[in-house]
Amino acid sequence: MARLVEAGLAQFAGLPGEMTVAAWLAGRRHMDGTPGLACPPGLVSVDVMLADGALETLGPFGASGGLPLRSATGQALIPALYMLSGRPGAAWCRGQAAWPARYRLDALNPLPPAEANLAGLLAGHEGALAWIESVVLQAVAAAGSGQVQATPYPAEARALDAHIKDAFDPAGLYPEAPLP
Repeated sequence: MARLVEAGLAQFAGLPGEMTVAAWLAGRRHMDGTPGLACPPGLVSVDVMLADGALETLGPFGASGGLPLRSATGQALIPALYMLSGRPGAAWCRGQAAWPARYRLDALNPLPPAEANLAGLLAGHEGALAWIESVVLQAVAAAGSGQVQATPYPAEARALDAHIKDAFDPAGLYPEAPLP
């Protein structure tokens, strides 16, 4: 993170200098827990290897464009995640003061005026959904602490997480994320 701060990405100024970008993105501790704010400020896109070995770029998605999904796995995964985001468990999670699930499905339904950014799906995933190969960041104004407060892990959140994990990693290749 120290090199990013030196390069002008002030949003990383309060983080440990030796922390890697992958550790920052995968960790929950430095992510905003507010529903609808899954995508960390300045995160543009993430190149990942999915559980079946498919390479995919997760980034801006929707009306303002972005890159098309390049793998059949990604083309099946994203519609499945949008279907999950319409389930009652996802609506229940969005209605909480802090996002209670491990995986940030709310990246698909951000607070206006933001648009969906598929990279936000990986915020705080603890390495359980995909292998991060590279990350594209942009400088933004430094925000507040953004640290997640410990919240209960109710049944609705556990069920939603199980569906998301299964969509990303049906064979269980990646480890389970630790409980929040």
